[in-house]
Amino acid sequence: MTEIAAGVHPKRGKKSLVLAMIGLAAFALFPGRSLYYQFVDPYGLYYRLTIDLADKQGRPVGIDVVVGCGVHSGSILGGGSSFDVMAMDAAQYAWAIPDGHALSVRTSPAIAATDTCHGETTDNGGIARDWLPFVIWYDDAADLSHGLAYATQDAYASPRARLVFKGARITRATAAEYRAFKARGPANLLPRYLSDALLRSARPERLGNAAKVTPEMVADPKLAWRNSDKITCRGLIRVPLPEVVRAEVAKHRPADAPKYWRLTEKLPPAISNKIRMNDETYGGGFMRPDTPEWSAERPKVYPQSYDGSLDRLSRTTFANGSYHKETTIAPENLGFMECGRNAPGSLEAAVTGRQVRDADRAKETCFIDGIRISDIGKCYYNPVAYENIDYVFFRTSEIKD
Repeated sequence: MTEIAAGVHPKRGKKSLVLAMIGLAAFALFPGRSLYYQFVDPYGLYYRLTIDLADKQGRPVGIDVVVGCGVHSGSILGGGSSFDVMAMDAAQYAWAIPDGHALSVRTSPAIAATDTCHGETTDNGGIARDWLPFVIWYDDAADLSHGLAYATQDAYASPRARLVFKGARITRATAAEYRAFKARGPANLLPRYLSDALLRSARPERLGNAAKVTPEMVADPKLAWRNSDKITCRGLIRVPLPEVVRAEVAKHRPADAPKYWRLTEKLPPAISNKIRMNDETYGGGFMRPDTPEWSAERPKVYPQSYDGSLDRLSRTTFANGSYHKETTIAPENLGFMECGRNAPGSLEAAVTGRQVRDADRAKETCFIDGIRISDIGKCYYNPVAYENIDYVFFRTSEIKD
């Protein structure tokens, strides 16, 4: 991959000529390779994201990043095709911190009805001042295949927390500030094709066929993180079951049901309508209860692992005809979500020795504290499970960055 440094967006009437010249230069100087280019639109909108974080040693590890909403990005592929978009740069930003670790953040709040690319900030009230950014911790700055997301304030209070959150702001910025940040700011550890959602579909680096899979990747799938997809964060939400529905739910609980169990029949609509989650996301990106019967208690989020991720991929993945998702309910896990990059099919086939089909992706089995709570293919649907008749579990929206 070859990149051109950011410059000023040409006048719109000269755009095609400039891109054609870039294409000719790319093929002449870098035959068979892909070129990524970027121009700054002086008429676009830009904003500054400032996150105040510290590690447990008290060292500042936050970020002050300028994001461009009017950045003209694209790629000219080695075969001669091209892809050209006006996009956000960067939608996901990762940076190194002391002791070889790294952090990343979604640069725009995962909250419905907020749009930082239309001028909403914490200063003008468009974004709440107590907004919590979606931050992911990586143990190894050279390996961004998997991480642990701080999804709620509970994560920062956890005994396993390695970060202290002090606040975050979004303010307006200019094209000049954006160019200055690109020139002198900390490098984004994520390649451009992984940090910009619209460029991902055009990149040739993805492991689309077996010929690109190396023996080193088969031995250690995490090495393929630059050649895989965006990172996906998963979790389960545990909330008290409303008192008004407990008696009805108890009627449908099998006599031999374990602590965690799943309904095998439909509840009456008058009851099931009180046990649902709103489609609207908030905070770190998980759903909130939708009806007034719910407790005012803040939802409790716990991480969910997935054995189709690069860091968990092995010869036993899908061995019983499904992928496994597991959650452990423990105080130290509260507030986190587990993040990983799904293994490309070509790599998974090489590791597991089986043919990987798109239809297999829907075949998942869920476990809570080692108890199987779903049949194959059923753990996607909410509610995921009940805990006795006291709590109900919902899957989070899968955060894909």
